Amino acid sequence: MMGIHSRLTSFKGENARQGSLKQNHGTSILLGVFVVISAVYLLLVNVLGKIGLSESSVYGMVVGIPIAVFFVTGFATRTLGPGNSTAPKNLGGLGHFQNASGSFGAVHNAMAGAAEWFSVFFVIGIIAAFTATNHDGLALTIGAFLGFAFVSIAILPKFSGQLPTSFASAIYLKVSDTRPGGNVLRLAIAFVIILSAIAFLTAQIEAGSRIINLYFPLPPTWAAILLVLPVLVTILAGGMRGLTIANMMLYFIIGATILLPAIWLSMRITGNPVPQFSFGGGALQPIQQLEQQLAQSADGTINTVFEHGNFVAISGTVNFITTLLVMLAGTAALPLLYSRVSCVANAATRIRSVGWIFILVAVVLSAMPAFVSFMKFEYYRSLVGLPVNQLGENVGWLMKWAVIDGGRHALVCGSPAVDLPSIIAACGNNPDYVLMPNDLQFSAVMTLLGAGEVAGMPVIFSALIYAGALSASATTAGIAMMVIINTATSDLIFKRSNQPVNDTGLTAQAPIARRLFISRLLLIGIVVIGIWLSQTLPVPTTDFSLWAFAIAAGAIFPVLLLAIWWKSLTPIGGLSGLLVGFVITSFLLITIEFGGDWVAQNGDELVFVIGGDVLKPINSAIFAMAAAFGTAIIVSVIERYIVNRHTKSNITG
Repeated sequence: MMGIHSRLTSFKGENARQGSLKQNHGTSILLGVFVVISAVYLLLVNVLGKIGLSESSVYGMVVGIPIAVFFVTGFATRTLGPGNSTAPKNLGGLGHFQNASGSFGAVHNAMAGAAEWFSVFFVIGIIAAFTATNHDGLALTIGAFLGFAFVSIAILPKFSGQLPTSFASAIYLKVSDTRPGGNVLRLAIAFVIILSAIAFLTAQIEAGSRIINLYFPLPPTWAAILLVLPVLVTILAGGMRGLTIANMMLYFIIGATILLPAIWLSMRITGNPVPQFSFGGGALQPIQQLEQQLAQSADGTINTVFEHGNFVAISGTVNFITTLLVMLAGTAALPLLYSRVSCVANAATRIRSVGWIFILVAVVLSAMPAFVSFMKFEYYRSLVGLPVNQLGENVGWLMKWAVIDGGRHALVCGSPAVDLPSIIAACGNNPDYVLMPNDLQFSAVMTLLGAGEVAGMPVIFSALIYAGALSASATTAGIAMMVIINTATSDLIFKRSNQPVNDTGLTAQAPIARRLFISRLLLIGIVVIGIWLSQTLPVPTTDFSLWAFAIAAGAIFPVLLLAIWWKSLTPIGGLSGLLVGFVITSFLLITIEFGGDWVAQNGDELVFVIGGDVLKPINSAIFAMAAAFGTAIIVSVIERYIVNRHTKSNITG
């Protein structure tokens, strides 16, 4: 009997493995078909552009690729209800909708995760940081990579079996729920998770709608709707499985946004197609030589935007270290990454998936310093030494960007480059004024989306970069939506019992059809809220996105780490640490962002300084993390001491 049972078990396992292999093989074929069809489509659009199709039409047709991906994927993976045969049997359409558990292998899931990680705020923020004289860009990227490694080494191995759909439930199950406060802890974690995800979603909608407005003059609200509508349709129809397939396809387009101009610039300037190895001698050395020559001339003051070839001077060592630590903790605790790896069925594959996310992100991100340096070199050799009266005839791309967004993306002589007369007026009303580096400033948005025009690339490539930037907004917005609705339905709306099950971590006490309906209804409401917030919040996109990392690092990370690695953590201790971390992080974020100016112009502004450096918004979480760790540990120790003493007194009595 034992032999028969073992053979049956082996057969079941082998059969499941073969099914998974077939599924992965089918996904690979799907990706191959997408790449081929997209290449043929782009070739056709390029031909049409060369024979007379307008530039705006080319942009619109290329943007149609990610839109089509979302709509087609949503239709093909639609989840009709609890009886959907493609969904996990015990949860039916709900399991399909929430996390598509077991539907994807490590690499395919990682492609979707990498696409979601390249949010627009991060790409633009990294470009801005690499362009400046400090090392913020390196701190953000290194911190995020260390966060990936930390998740693989210290967190995921502690979760065996199927992960709960909700991150809050996952943390809750790691803390003893036999003591008072367990359910309140889960609700508090869910609340903080939803806030951080809403911050991420709002930032993506705001950034994406601004990008749409660069080429298509729509009202901001309609631009936001145009961005999120395809994503909304995909999730309403296909849930997490549909979103994953769409995002894994769009990884190619998002990667092209950085790799394509970096390779083109590298070939144009150095003849080497590998920008990671060519930009040192091809861009940095000539830039530094030019800056040294200009610094020795009579009017050679160098603007800080272009100083030291980007990487020589370190500005703010303390801020660098704290940014790195907060990014590490925020990446490890941000629920977006957790929701992505929950799509994978077992612990070993989840760890491999995070490793592949690291690799796929690194392939693209490693080209970022080269891209920024080559673009800076193009700015230099196109503009420095040129009289301002020659800008119109010799630098067409500058005049094109001068009319976008009221000149906010290009500053010449300290004023918006709206048109040639305004540039001449800003440069002392001297048409023969020769431009120097200190006269030039360009936004990160222009550096990214204007790379094609600056580098002289065909319009089809510029349109592809534009489509990739919009795809980066849409993919990240989609995973943020899934985090919000999964957390809300799993932890806030439906009553749960404490009996664990394989697919959700906690047994649901509501019919599957009702939960699907509520999830979809909630999704529509969340999208409306996100669009409204994106139009009303007075916080820059990059800053508001970093708020999500700061909140996750300051409030969630200490509880997560202690729940996994310190068995003495109590629910009340975890709740106390969470609340302390959240309150401190929120207070510092608001006061640092807005100056703490509670009464206008009365001198009550709050400025926080650490190690001689003015604290930046994201770094506020460093204090919250320390306070949250300390609070959780102290409260847990006191609680256990009181309980143990009470137990001993009862036994003695």
